[in-house]
Amino acid sequence: MENTAYDFEDVDVLKRERDVEGELGIWMRVTDTIFLHVLCQSDANPRFRTHGMRMIREIQRQANAGATPAQLDRAWAHFHAECVVLGWRGVNTKDGTPVPFSKAAYVEWAARQQRIRFIVEEWSKEDQNFRRSMADSIAGQLGN
Repeated sequence: MENTAYDFEDVDVLKRERDVEGELGIWMRVTDTIFLHVLCQSDANPRFRTHGMRMIREIQRQANAGATPAQLDRAWAHFHAECVVLGWRGVNTKDGTPVPFSKAAYVEWAARQQRIRFIVEEWSKEDQNFRRSMADSIAGQLGN
């Protein structure tokens, strides 16, 4: 059998960046003015490793038991607050006052907006979103 060693181009693009996935996170653009600081739903994220699958199973149990859509939205918001979302920018009260991030504030905000759940869920599942190149691009938009 022939033993060859190739130096392939762009192989590093495929490598996971576990520190970005599970510690540093990424600023995810939600709207022109709202950004969420999120971690990946992966084994690199200690919060997800500790609580994630148990919380997802509980949400699935609630859905099977007939929970209302509002109850499920709140459960998903709580899951994201515990396992995925680290902070935010651009979330304000109706009078324009910035709302400081907390897990409780996130749950209240996200539970009222089902679309946020879908955006965060889809974004945070995909480890390819957690690359330094993506972080640099979004940091430029934030002015960091």
